[in-house]
Amino acid sequence: MTQVPASTQAPGACDRAADDELKVQASLIHQLYNSLPAILVNVTLMPLVLGAVLWGRVSAQLLVAWVSLAFVVLVARFTLARLYARRKPPQSEALRWARYFTATSLLSGLTWGLAGWLFFVPGAAAQQVFLFVCIIGLAAGSIIVTSYWLPAYYAYAIPSIGISVARLFAESRPEYVGLAVLMLMYLAIISRVARIQHRSARELIRLRDANLDLVQQVSQERDRVMEINRSLDRRVEERTRELAAEITERRKVQAQLDHLAHHDPLTGLPNRLRLTQLLSKSCSLRGPRRAAGLWPCCSLTWTASRR
Repeated sequence: MTQVPASTQAPGACDRAADDELKVQASLIHQLYNSLPAILVNVTLMPLVLGAVLWGRVSAQLLVAWVSLAFVVLVARFTLARLYARRKPPQSEALRWARYFTATSLLSGLTWGLAGWLFFVPGAAAQQVFLFVCIIGLAAGSIIVTSYWLPAYYAYAIPSIGISVARLFAESRPEYVGLAVLMLMYLAIISRVARIQHRSARELIRLRDANLDLVQQVSQERDRVMEINRSLDRRVEERTRELAAEITERRKVQAQLDHLAHHDPLTGLPNRLRLTQLLSKSCSLRGPRRAAGLWPCCSLTWTASRR
Protein backbone atom coordinates (compact mmCIF):
# COMPACT_ATOMS: atom_id res chain seq x y z
CA MET A 1 0.00 0.00 0.00
CA THR A 2 1.39 3.40 -0.98
CA GLN A 3 1.95 5.95 1.75
CA VAL A 4 0.60 9.46 1.50
CA PRO A 5 3.22 12.15 2.15
CA ALA A 6 2.97 13.85 5.53
CA SER A 7 2.39 17.20 3.87
CA THR A 8 -0.81 15.89 2.27
CA GLN A 9 -1.92 13.85 5.26
CA ALA A 10 -2.48 16.68 7.69
CA PRO A 11 -1.87 20.19 6.34
CA GLY A 12 -3.49 21.63 9.44
CA ALA A 13 -1.00 19.81 11.67
CA CYS A 14 1.90 21.19 9.60
CA ASP A 15 0.53 24.71 9.92
CA ARG A 16 0.20 24.31 13.69
CA ALA A 17 3.77 22.99 13.91
CA ALA A 18 5.04 25.98 11.90
CA ASP A 19 3.08 28.38 14.12
CA ASP A 20 4.45 26.72 17.26
CA GLU A 21 8.00 26.96 15.92
CA LEU A 22 7.53 30.64 15.07
CA LYS A 23 6.14 31.26 18.54
CA VAL A 24 9.16 29.55 20.14
CA GLN A 25 11.58 31.57 17.99
CA ALA A 26 9.79 34.80 18.87
CA SER A 27 10.03 33.94 22.58
CA LEU A 28 13.75 33.17 22.25
CA ILE A 29 14.38 36.49 20.51
CA HIS A 30 12.33 38.31 23.13
CA GLN A 31 14.51 36.79 25.85
CA LEU A 32 17.56 37.71 23.80
CA TYR A 33 16.69 41.40 23.79
CA ASN A 34 15.51 41.41 27.40
CA SER A 35 18.85 40.01 28.59
CA LEU A 36 21.03 42.27 26.45
CA PRO A 37 20.99 45.58 28.41
CA ALA A 38 22.15 44.03 31.70
CA ILE A 39 25.05 42.26 29.95
CA LEU A 40 26.09 45.39 28.07
CA VAL A 41 26.22 47.35 31.31
CA ASN A 42 28.62 44.77 32.74
CA VAL A 43 30.98 44.86 29.73
CA THR A 44 30.95 48.64 29.24
CA LEU A 45 34.18 49.06 31.20
CA MET A 46 36.03 46.28 29.40
CA PRO A 47 37.36 48.48 26.53
CA LEU A 48 38.52 51.08 29.06
CA VAL A 49 40.27 48.49 31.20
CA LEU A 50 41.98 46.98 28.17
CA GLY A 51 43.02 50.45 26.99
CA ALA A 52 44.45 51.28 30.42
CA VAL A 53 46.45 48.05 30.58
CA LEU A 54 47.82 48.43 27.04
CA TRP A 55 48.53 52.15 27.30
CA GLY A 56 52.20 52.82 26.56
CA ARG A 57 52.75 49.33 25.15
CA VAL A 58 51.00 49.84 21.80
CA SER A 59 50.28 52.81 19.60
CA ALA A 60 48.20 55.33 21.53
CA GLN A 61 46.36 56.52 18.42
CA LEU A 62 45.51 52.94 17.48
CA LEU A 63 44.36 52.19 21.02
CA VAL A 64 42.14 55.29 21.21
CA ALA A 65 40.63 54.47 17.82
CA TRP A 66 39.87 50.91 18.90
CA VAL A 67 38.31 52.00 22.24
CA SER A 68 36.18 54.52 20.37
CA LEU A 69 35.07 51.82 17.94
CA ALA A 70 34.20 49.49 20.83
CA PHE A 71 32.04 52.17 22.44
CA VAL A 72 30.32 52.94 19.15
CA VAL A 73 29.37 49.26 18.87
CA LEU A 74 28.15 49.24 22.49
CA VAL A 75 26.00 52.31 21.87
CA ALA A 76 24.59 50.73 18.72
CA ARG A 77 23.62 47.59 20.65
CA PHE A 78 22.07 49.65 23.47
CA THR A 79 20.08 51.62 20.89
CA LEU A 80 18.87 48.46 19.22
CA ALA A 81 17.70 47.02 22.56
CA ARG A 82 15.83 50.24 23.39
CA LEU A 83 14.16 50.31 19.97
CA TYR A 84 13.00 46.73 20.46
CA ALA A 85 11.61 47.49 23.90
CA ARG A 86 9.85 50.62 22.64
CA ARG A 87 8.29 49.16 19.50
CA LYS A 88 7.38 45.75 20.93
CA PRO A 89 7.43 44.13 17.47
CA PRO A 90 4.86 41.42 16.73
CA GLN A 91 5.71 37.77 16.39
CA SER A 92 5.81 38.01 12.61
CA GLU A 93 8.79 40.45 12.77
CA ALA A 94 10.85 38.40 15.23
CA LEU A 95 13.25 36.99 12.64
CA ARG A 96 13.97 40.44 11.22
CA TRP A 97 14.93 41.69 14.68
CA ALA A 98 17.04 38.57 15.16
CA ARG A 99 19.01 39.51 12.05
CA TYR A 100 19.57 43.00 13.48
CA PHE A 101 20.89 41.46 16.68
CA THR A 102 23.13 39.08 14.76
CA ALA A 103 24.59 41.99 12.77
CA THR A 104 25.50 43.90 15.95
CA SER A 105 26.98 40.71 17.44
CA LEU A 106 29.13 40.37 14.33
CA LEU A 107 30.36 43.96 14.71
CA SER A 108 31.23 43.33 18.35
CA GLY A 109 33.02 40.08 17.52
CA LEU A 110 35.03 41.75 14.76
CA THR A 111 35.95 44.59 17.13
CA TRP A 112 37.36 42.24 19.77
CA GLY A 113 39.00 40.03 17.14
CA LEU A 114 40.67 43.13 15.76
CA ALA A 115 42.02 43.82 19.25
CA GLY A 116 43.53 40.33 19.32
CA TRP A 117 45.29 41.04 16.01
CA LEU A 118 46.37 44.65 16.54
CA PHE A 119 47.43 44.51 20.17
CA PHE A 120 49.36 41.25 20.06
CA VAL A 121 52.97 41.99 21.02
CA PRO A 122 55.35 39.02 20.71
CA GLY A 123 57.37 38.40 23.85
CA ALA A 124 55.03 40.35 26.17
CA ALA A 125 53.60 37.37 28.03
CA ALA A 126 51.55 39.27 30.61
CA GLN A 127 50.01 41.50 27.95
CA GLN A 128 49.14 38.49 25.79
CA VAL A 129 47.55 36.62 28.69
CA PHE A 130 45.40 39.61 29.65
CA LEU A 131 44.37 40.24 26.04
CA PHE A 132 43.36 36.65 25.29
CA VAL A 133 41.66 36.18 28.67
CA CYS A 134 39.49 39.20 27.86
CA ILE A 135 38.62 37.84 24.42
CA ILE A 136 37.91 34.27 25.59
CA GLY A 137 36.07 35.45 28.71
CA LEU A 138 33.76 37.70 26.70
CA ALA A 139 33.07 34.88 24.26
CA ALA A 140 32.17 32.55 27.13
CA GLY A 141 30.10 35.20 28.89
CA SER A 142 28.17 35.96 25.73
CA ILE A 143 26.59 32.50 25.96
CA ILE A 144 24.26 33.87 28.67
CA VAL A 145 22.56 36.04 26.05
CA THR A 146 23.45 34.78 22.60
CA SER A 147 22.60 31.12 23.32
CA TYR A 148 18.96 32.12 22.85
CA TRP A 149 19.81 32.70 19.19
CA LEU A 150 22.78 30.65 17.98
CA PRO A 151 23.50 32.68 14.82
CA ALA A 152 24.18 35.66 17.09
CA TYR A 153 26.54 33.56 19.20
CA TYR A 154 28.49 32.30 16.19
CA ALA A 155 28.60 35.83 14.74
CA TYR A 156 30.35 37.01 17.91
CA ALA A 157 32.45 34.06 19.03
CA ILE A 158 33.96 32.97 15.71
CA PRO A 159 35.37 36.38 14.65
CA SER A 160 36.54 37.37 18.13
CA ILE A 161 38.44 34.13 18.73
CA GLY A 162 39.13 33.25 15.08
CA ILE A 163 41.02 36.45 14.28
CA SER A 164 43.14 36.05 17.43
CA VAL A 165 43.87 32.43 16.49
CA ALA A 166 44.91 33.54 13.00
CA ARG A 167 47.29 36.05 14.58
CA LEU A 168 48.87 33.34 16.72
CA PHE A 169 49.26 30.99 13.75
CA ALA A 170 50.93 33.83 11.83
CA GLU A 171 53.78 33.83 14.37
CA SER A 172 54.66 30.19 13.47
CA ARG A 173 56.32 29.61 16.84
CA PRO A 174 55.41 26.37 18.64
CA GLU A 175 54.15 28.06 21.80
CA TYR A 176 51.90 30.39 19.84
CA VAL A 177 50.64 27.58 17.61
CA GLY A 178 49.90 25.55 20.73
CA LEU A 179 48.03 28.48 22.26
CA ALA A 180 46.05 28.87 19.02
CA VAL A 181 45.07 25.19 19.11
CA LEU A 182 43.99 25.53 22.74
CA MET A 183 41.85 28.55 21.84
CA LEU A 184 40.23 26.58 19.01
CA MET A 185 39.50 23.73 21.43
CA TYR A 186 38.04 26.22 23.88
CA LEU A 187 35.89 27.68 21.09
CA ALA A 188 34.59 24.19 20.33
CA ILE A 189 33.80 23.59 24.02
CA ILE A 190 31.91 26.82 24.57
CA SER A 191 30.10 26.32 21.25
CA ARG A 192 28.94 22.95 22.57
CA VAL A 193 27.79 24.62 25.77
CA ALA A 194 25.95 27.27 23.76
CA ARG A 195 24.07 24.60 21.79
CA ILE A 196 23.11 22.79 24.99
CA GLN A 197 21.91 26.06 26.50
CA HIS A 198 19.93 26.78 23.35
CA ARG A 199 18.18 23.41 23.44
CA SER A 200 17.39 23.86 27.14
CA ALA A 201 15.95 27.31 26.50
CA ARG A 202 13.79 25.96 23.68
CA GLU A 203 12.46 23.15 25.86
CA LEU A 204 11.71 25.55 28.71
CA ILE A 205 9.80 27.84 26.38
CA ARG A 206 7.86 24.91 24.90
CA LEU A 207 6.95 23.69 28.39
CA ARG A 208 5.96 27.20 29.42
CA ASP A 209 3.73 27.59 26.37
CA ALA A 210 2.21 24.15 26.96
CA ASN A 211 1.49 25.09 30.58
CA LEU A 212 -0.03 28.38 29.50
CA ASP A 213 -2.25 26.57 27.00
CA LEU A 214 -3.28 24.10 29.70
CA VAL A 215 -4.07 26.92 32.11
CA GLN A 216 -6.11 28.64 29.40
CA GLN A 217 -8.04 25.44 28.68
CA VAL A 218 -8.71 24.89 32.38
CA SER A 219 -9.86 28.49 32.71
CA GLN A 220 -12.19 28.11 29.74
CA GLU A 221 -13.62 24.87 31.18
CA ARG A 222 -14.09 26.55 34.55
CA ASP A 223 -15.93 29.45 32.92
CA ARG A 224 -18.10 27.00 30.99
CA VAL A 225 -18.96 25.05 34.15
CA MET A 226 -19.72 28.28 36.01
CA GLU A 227 -22.02 29.39 33.18
CA ILE A 228 -23.80 26.02 33.29
CA ASN A 229 -24.23 26.37 37.06
CA ARG A 230 -25.60 29.88 36.67
CA SER A 231 -28.01 28.62 34.00
CA LEU A 232 -29.14 25.80 36.29
CA ASP A 233 -29.60 28.23 39.17
CA ARG A 234 -31.75 30.46 36.97
CA ARG A 235 -33.87 27.49 35.84
CA VAL A 236 -34.32 26.26 39.44
CA GLU A 237 -35.30 29.76 40.56
CA GLU A 238 -37.79 30.11 37.72
CA ARG A 239 -39.27 26.67 38.43
CA THR A 240 -39.50 27.48 42.13
CA ARG A 241 -41.47 30.63 41.35
CA GLU A 242 -43.74 28.64 39.02
CA LEU A 243 -44.38 25.98 41.68
CA ALA A 244 -45.08 28.65 44.30
CA ALA A 245 -47.59 30.28 41.95
CA GLU A 246 -49.21 26.89 41.24
CA ILE A 247 -49.48 26.08 44.95
CA THR A 248 -51.03 29.50 45.67
CA GLU A 249 -53.52 29.03 42.85
CA ARG A 250 -54.43 25.53 44.05
CA ARG A 251 -54.99 26.77 47.58
CA LYS A 252 -57.20 29.53 46.27
CA VAL A 253 -59.26 27.07 44.18
CA GLN A 254 -59.45 24.66 47.12
CA ALA A 255 -60.74 27.44 49.38
CA GLN A 256 -63.35 28.40 46.78
CA LEU A 257 -64.47 24.76 46.44
CA ASP A 258 -64.66 24.37 50.21
CA HIS A 259 -66.73 27.54 50.46
CA LEU A 260 -69.13 26.37 47.74
CA ALA A 261 -69.48 22.97 49.41
CA HIS A 262 -70.51 24.43 52.78
CA HIS A 263 -72.42 27.59 51.81
CA ASP A 264 -75.46 28.45 49.77
CA PRO A 265 -74.42 29.83 46.39
CA LEU A 266 -77.18 32.47 46.37
CA THR A 267 -77.17 33.79 49.95
CA GLY A 268 -73.68 32.86 50.98
CA LEU A 269 -75.02 31.39 54.24
CA PRO A 270 -73.88 28.04 55.60
CA ASN A 271 -75.90 25.16 54.09
CA ARG A 272 -77.21 21.95 55.62
CA LEU A 273 -73.83 20.19 55.28
CA ARG A 274 -72.18 22.95 57.23
CA LEU A 275 -74.97 22.77 59.83
CA THR A 276 -74.43 19.06 60.19
CA GLN A 277 -70.70 19.56 60.70
CA LEU A 278 -71.31 22.19 63.38
CA LEU A 279 -73.85 20.00 65.20
CA SER A 280 -71.47 17.04 65.15
CA LYS A 281 -68.69 19.18 66.52
CA SER A 282 -70.90 20.72 69.23
CA CYS A 283 -72.25 17.35 70.38
CA SER A 284 -68.73 16.15 70.96
CA LEU A 285 -68.13 18.96 73.46
CA ARG A 286 -68.99 18.83 77.19
CA GLY A 287 -70.43 21.33 79.72
CA PRO A 288 -70.63 25.04 78.98
CA ARG A 289 -68.56 24.59 75.85
CA ARG A 290 -71.29 22.30 74.49
CA ALA A 291 -74.01 24.92 75.06
CA ALA A 292 -71.81 27.62 73.52
CA GLY A 293 -71.23 25.42 70.53
CA LEU A 294 -74.96 24.62 70.05
CA TRP A 295 -75.99 28.30 70.04
CA PRO A 296 -74.73 29.03 66.52
CA CYS A 297 -76.44 25.89 65.27
CA CYS A 298 -79.77 26.97 66.78
CA SER A 299 -79.32 30.44 65.34
CA LEU A 300 -78.66 29.02 61.89
CA THR A 301 -81.72 26.73 62.19
CA TRP A 302 -83.99 29.60 63.28
CA THR A 303 -82.73 31.80 60.42
CA ALA A 304 -83.30 29.02 57.92
CA SER A 305 -86.83 28.34 59.21
CA ARG A 306 -87.80 31.98 58.85
CA ARG A 307 -86.68 31.89 55.26
